[in-house]
Amino acid sequence: MATPDEIRASAVQLAKSYVGLNADPADPESRLRYLDLIAPGESDAKQSGMADESGCGLVIAGIWRALGVESALLDPPFKVGTGLSRLLQLGQKARAWVNYGPGKVPSPGDAVIVGDDGKGGVQHIYTVTTISTDNGVCIESVDGGQRDSDRFQTILEKQRVWKAGRDIVYQGSDPGAAQAGGRVIVGWIDVTKLPGVGVEEMI
Repeated sequence: MATPDEIRASAVQLAKSYVGLNADPADPESRLRYLDLIAPGESDAKQSGMADESGCGLVIAGIWRALGVESALLDPPFKVGTGLSRLLQLGQKARAWVNYGPGKVPSPGDAVIVGDDGKGGVQHIYTVTTISTDNGVCIESVDGGQRDSDRFQTILEKQRVWKAGRDIVYQGSDPGAAQAGGRVIVGWIDVTKLPGVGVEEMI
């Protein structure tokens, strides 16, 4: 059975290996790999539809499948509108969900949910690849649900800081230059507690 450190290292390696994949039909090889990640076992029509959806939750599900997570919640057929909710349900059932609170931070490989401010805020989920708490909370991540220059779904690396309970994406090399705003930090799913990667209980 893999150790927590091994699970985290594998999750990070997998997430990084998918950076740059996109759904652009002009790049059929990349699109095929993207569809294999987000929609394995789905019909051609369903795959085409999923390729147009915001892929943040779909990418996380693909990373988890590649990591060995075992849950019927990740199996086809995909139910439209459950891209993020099924991940949260899986995490809660596995007792892997961690509510955000002051002083609490995720670890590499964990999947962070941001954006629910109680007012219908759009939610987003990403995989933490590195985290530093030396000068505030600075996170590097892999994010699905991004758009390329032609507006197709793609997977990108991001840099973000946490300030006053908010997750703020920034550009460049200076996290201190991050602007105000950002999304509310909801919590995260501890990847080491998911079924099939290091726990005995199966979902």
